[in-house]
Amino acid sequence: MRRGLVFGKFMPLHRGHQLLIERALAEVDDLTIVVYDSEPTGDYPPMPIELRLRWLRELYPDVEAIVPVDDLEKDNPDKDDPRFARMYADGLRFLGQFDRIFTSEPGYEQFAHELGA
Repeated sequence: MRRGLVFGKFMPLHRGHQLLIERALAEVDDLTIVVYDSEPTGDYPPMPIELRLRWLRELYPDVEAIVPVDDLEKDNPDKDDPRFARMYADGLRFLGQFDRIFTSEPGYEQFAHELGA
């Protein structure tokens, strides 16, 4: 069985996120979607994590694991720096092993490596 992971803030959830999730669903047997509890940046209105989880659960009712996770570096503008990859990976180890990580950002290679995917 191939396990996959899609992760993000989904603030707001948009068609690019949906394409990534749909690609993952087509390539793995079991998909986990992690939703980081972060604050919006820029001119976006507040988007509570409960709202973002509801969007995903309504669009993807067959995905059993849509998991909220606290973003430990939510106030850090450099949190996407590869030096934080191990910390973020360690925060997801409770979810088990993943074979594939799906992201639209090439900078997350270290994160995938830390998760063993």
